[in-house]
Order: sequence, then structure tokens, then C-alpha cells
Amino acid sequence: MSAIHLHYEVSGDDFTRAGEASGSVKKRLKSLGYDPDAIRRVAIAMYEAEINMVIHAEGGYCDVDIYPDKVEILLADKGPGIPDVDKAMQEKMNHLATSKTDSIDGKNILAQILKKMSPEAEEEILNQLAEQDSSLGEDLRERLFTTEDIINADDRFIQEKLHNMDEEEIAYLIATKKDDFREKILSNVSENRRKSILETEKFLYPMRKSDLEKATSQFFAYCRRAWEDGNLYIKGRDDELYV
Repeated sequence: MSAIHLHYEVSGDDFTRAGEASGSVKKRLKSLGYDPDAIRRVAIAMYEAEINMVIHAEGGYCDVDIYPDKVEILLADKGPGIPDVDKAMQEKMNHLATSKTDSIDGKNILAQILKKMSPEAEEEILNQLAEQDSSLGEDLRERLFTTEDIINADDRFIQEKLHNMDEEEIAYLIATKKDDFREKILSNVSENRRKSILETEKFLYPMRKSDLEKATSQFFAYCRRAWEDGNLYIKGRDDELYV
């Protein structure tokens, strides 16, 4: 098969169309019978680049060449460059938080910016936003990675993660959560440890909300990044990749 060439224009500052090019490439690769895991990696990489063009530049273009054994992607933006990436992301975050959070698109872009940050920076900004608007903070956490994702996550992965957490961390994680989430976590530890975690939870009450949010944010960020890297299977999201 000779290379298939695809060209896409990316409009600057048009959040509603961000992701169209990566979605189109994903569909084309599926139709060509590409490996599902490779398709997901290509789609994620290209989507992240599209988002960067929209957020930090004035748009650009994507050239995609599909070969039998590889996919080559060239992305070029029209922006002047970013001298201070962290500062630019923080400024964009503040702008969206104050002027666009009433729209669905604004919140989605906020979530995309957070995904690019380290778990520590993500947690700090989420906490800051939650202090200003608790509903916004909760909404963003749901957009980053949902409780349902954790419930449907591979048990072996959850077991390994919990093995490296202490009882207090797990107690903060499950506190105030719904029964299905609590059971997901507690069913992936031994019976003795389950009892110890529940006793620790009772001992810690009353808990500071910031401690609960910290535990939740770090756990969800860890799981989300593992999923994005292809290291975590989530039922319902990854069914096409596994048998």
C-alpha cells in the first residue's frame, strides 16, 4: 500500500472544532485495519497537538502520511511561540476560569490544560479553583477522569496502586464517596486491610475537605495517565482494544 496523505487546517481559537482532525485520522486508521492500540496512541498525540494549536497559537495545519507500518504526522502552528510555558498555561487557565466557565467548551478546555500538567500542579490549581467555585472544581475533576472510570478499571491495576498507598491515604480517598466507588476500592484489598482502612477512616473524622480533594485528585490523575499511556484497561472505554 502506498502512503495515504491527509491534510487538515486547524482554526485558531475555535475550541468547538478542536479534535476534528485527530478524529478523522482515527476513523481512517480504523477503516484500514490498523492495530487498535496504535490508533489510540496516534489519536491522543494528534489531539494534544491540536489543542496546543488552539490554546497557544493562531491555528495551523496537520499533514498525515499513513504507511503500512507507520504513521507520520507533521504539525505546524502559526503562533509566535511560548517563552514561558508554565506562565502561559496559568494565564490561559485564569482567563478561562473567569470568562468561559459558564460554557461547556470553556470547561473542556480547562480540563485539557490541566491534563498537560504534572499531578502536583494539577492538584494545586484544582484546589485553587475549588476554593473560588466548588462546583467548578468538582466539574473539572469529573471531566479529567470519572468515578465510573475507576469503577470499571482493571482490578489488578487498582490492587497494585493500593498496595503502594497507606491506610490513611486510602481512607481519605474513599471518604464521602458513593457506595459503588467505596466497594471498588475496598474489594481490592485484603479483608484485614479493609477493616484497618475503615477504622482509620472513623478515626480521621472530621476530615478537612482539602485532604479529601488532594487524595482524590492524585489517585485519579495517576489512573488517568496510566490509561492514556495504555497501561490501564477500562471496561467500556477500551473494549475494542482487548478480547
